[in-house]
Amino acid sequence: MLALDEDFLVRVDRVILACKQSDPHQLEQVRCAAEEETRLAIMTNAHGLEQRRGHGRDGGR
Repeated sequence: MLALDEDFLVRVDRVILACKQSDPHQLEQVRCAAEEETRLAIMTNAHGLEQRRGHGRDGGR
């Protein structure tokens, strides 16, 4: 069995991260995911504010 030391694994992680950061497709995926998370957070926050103000679907009952 091959023993992998911590330094080797750290170097592998850095190389993989560098490859992902330099890949235009990966960067576009990250941008799209961030935009979607922001959109969902805004929608969730707006819905939550409506519920607290009593303007929800139940008419504030």
